Amino acid sequence: MRLNTISMSSQAVRLDAWFNKAGTAFCVAAVVIAVGLVAVKQSLVQLSESSKKHKVTLTWIPSASKVTGYNVYRSTRSGGPYEKVNKSLVRESKYVDESVASGKTYYYVVRSADEQGHESPNSKEILIVVP
Repeated sequence: MRLNTISMSSQAVRLDAWFNKAGTAFCVAAVVIAVGLVAVKQSLVQLSESSKKHKVTLTWIPSASKVTGYNVYRSTRSGGPYEKVNKSLVRESKYVDESVASGKTYYYVVRSADEQGHESPNSKEILIVVP
C-alpha cells in the first residue's frame, strides 16, 4: 500500500511509505536534492520492524567532470567533522551504508575524486534520521 507522495517546486521531495501484509513499513522515505557538482538522492529503507536493521542508500547524478569515482562521508553533527564510510573508491553513483543504528541522526556528503585522488568540495549535506 502506498501511503503518501509530496512534491515541492525548487526541490523535488518525495515521501513514500509501503507496507507488507503484516503492516510493517519497509520503505520509509526518499528525498532528491540537486545542488552543486553532485546531486545526492537519499533514501532510508527499513527492512522490518522485528529485525530493527536499517540501511541508507545514497544515489547521485554523476559529475559532468572527468572523475575516477566518489567518496561518501558521514557525521553525527551537521557540518562535520565527517568520516569516510566507503572502504574503496565508489565507481558508480550509488552507495549503501548498512552500518547505521536505530535512533541515530546522520549527515552525509559526497565528494568526487580524480585519478590523482584529489577530491571535489562536499556536495550538499543530507540529513537522515534512522527510526
